[in-house]
Amino acid sequence: MSHAPGRPAGLVQGAAVSLSVVDAPADIPIYLIHWNAVERLVRSVTSLLGSREVGLNITVIDSGSEPAAIEQLRTELPATVRLVPAGSNVGFAGGANIAVLDHLSRGRGDLLIIGAHDILVDPACLSELTAAAVGHPDFGVLGPAHHGRSLADAPHWYGGSFSWWRGANFSPRSQGHSDPGSVIEVDWVPGMLMAIRSSCVAQTGGLDERLFAYWEDVEFCLRAARAGWRVGVVPAAVAAEQGYSSSYYNQAYLVARNHLLVVGRLMGRVAQSVVALRLALWSLSALVGSILPTRDGEHRARSRSYATGRWAGVRAGLRGVSGPPPVFRAGAQLEQPSSPLPS
Repeated sequence: MSHAPGRPAGLVQGAAVSLSVVDAPADIPIYLIHWNAVERLVRSVTSLLGSREVGLNITVIDSGSEPAAIEQLRTELPATVRLVPAGSNVGFAGGANIAVLDHLSRGRGDLLIIGAHDILVDPACLSELTAAAVGHPDFGVLGPAHHGRSLADAPHWYGGSFSWWRGANFSPRSQGHSDPGSVIEVDWVPGMLMAIRSSCVAQTGGLDERLFAYWEDVEFCLRAARAGWRVGVVPAAVAAEQGYSSSYYNQAYLVARNHLLVVGRLMGRVAQSVVALRLALWSLSALVGSILPTRDGEHRARSRSYATGRWAGVRAGLRGVSGPPPVFRAGAQLEQPSSPLPS
């Protein structure tokens, strides 16, 4: 795919948008963005296929996985699941834009759902998301309540808030709303599972591929809100994530770099420099943690990866570097955090 970063080819920003109530699609189009995590993806597909009261049309966008992983996908995915290779690693943002283009080319209505390859859903999750989308047509982006690593966990997050200084932070409050179809308005919802209106994408542009991964969901939601769309969480829709496929270093790098890139665009160079100083101090704190003799070897190694990754991300963000991280390895299981990195 060759098109301007941040907007899928063929979409026209400023296209007319209808806010009339629309019927739910007969089969919900779901796109999972995958990279070298076949077992997690298969569990995700199995979880989705257990959904109640909805029909599903599942497509996997593979973002440059190893050839062995591609062959494994062809063998282990159900025959009803489409596999669309991106041809290279285009990041979550690029994979999501391919999903939008595919959805539009197939003419399957306004609503589509994009998720990560490690998503797990409660059987009622998708029907609740769809009902909320039908009942609240002014919301361009909707997400579920996040229940951590297991659906059995208590709710961890309900979308997130944004400030240029604090960054993008998960919101732990449900504000007491759990009725079917109810929606809590938030600044952003995580890309682990997003119900998006294609009319919202047509008006605002797609996810920013320059960010590659991390903060691309935040930036998209902020852009949708600036265009007049609302962003919300459906508390009755429950989902969880199995884990991460990129290393701790890469996550720290991308979170820091993309935080600075987004703040620089929205708030200017002075605000970006202030945030850079804050992130650099966090890196220094993590570096100190990496040498404390009171911590075990694994935690010291994680702190070292966090410190070096975030420091590299700060430097890259101030220089305006975009795209994938410089150190890009599949797996790196020992470096994966047990919870999302703070933004």
